[in-house]
Amino acid sequence: MEQQYLSNLTREPYFYYELKQVAKLTLAGFSSVEIRTKIKDENLFQCTTNKGINRLLSATHERVAVLDEIMLNLLVLGSLHTSKLVALIAILKTNRLFSEFVEEVYLKKLRLGEQELELRDFRIFFNNKAEQSAKVAGWQEFTLKKLSQVYSKILFESGLINSKYDFAFNQQIDDRPRGKQDGEMGIQIITPFFDHYSEYGEQEFKNLSFGGDKVVMKLPPDASFWYEMEDVLKIETYRIKTASISLLEAIRAIIDNKTRELKTRKDRVKSLLVTEKTKATKWLKVLT
Repeated sequence: MEQQYLSNLTREPYFYYELKQVAKLTLAGFSSVEIRTKIKDENLFQCTTNKGINRLLSATHERVAVLDEIMLNLLVLGSLHTSKLVALIAILKTNRLFSEFVEEVYLKKLRLGEQELELRDFRIFFNNKAEQSAKVAGWQEFTLKKLSQVYSKILFESGLINSKYDFAFNQQIDDRPRGKQDGEMGIQIITPFFDHYSEYGEQEFKNLSFGGDKVVMKLPPDASFWYEMEDVLKIETYRIKTASISLLEAIRAIIDNKTRELKTRKDRVKSLLVTEKTKATKWLKVLT
């Protein structure tokens, strides 16, 4: 019988430690009832409520049931990398929707050489599933967002992606957007060159973060690092433009020397920017 699309991973995520505990007891010959009793009596899950323990037991028993003895041994005795992959396999075998996400999104991107998952990957996936399933179509936006976060975290914890925070966010410098603006969160950096830098008071800057989906960061009035950054960009632009042009040896030597300066200048700009960021004033409208 084909599995139904479920959103239970919002409440039953990776559970690596708990799954390993149940697998170890299973290999030791304990029955399901004995495992339940032992875990509750000894609080092996370090859980404070019976409801929480029961939820963990239900999820881990279901996952252990789809693993044969070889896989259970790899889960309990294998290397950390192998063990975590087995935990992932157990989720793939018990959750059809997550399995299809891995096949249709993660593996497809991997074959194309793309390393990061973006928010739009999840949005497109769930939109497609909503067209195929009335059940998915009926889920609230909150559920889809939570599933996106859980899917990403599972892949991160199992070692398949480098960061569980590979989500795009909107970027804006002063009043100029940078790149796509399709993220759910954003940051707006206010530089000393902003038209209203001096005339805006605290309330006006707070208003810029209205809605609670954007952090506003006002940098200090010292603009020295911007001029340093401008020099770096000028050198880089000129180097690229002249890369394929035949120049006098002396001029080429000057350009090569300036190119070597770039790394030092870039490091200095980064250091200055980090310093300015720590002194910046930040606003975020908190919704209540």
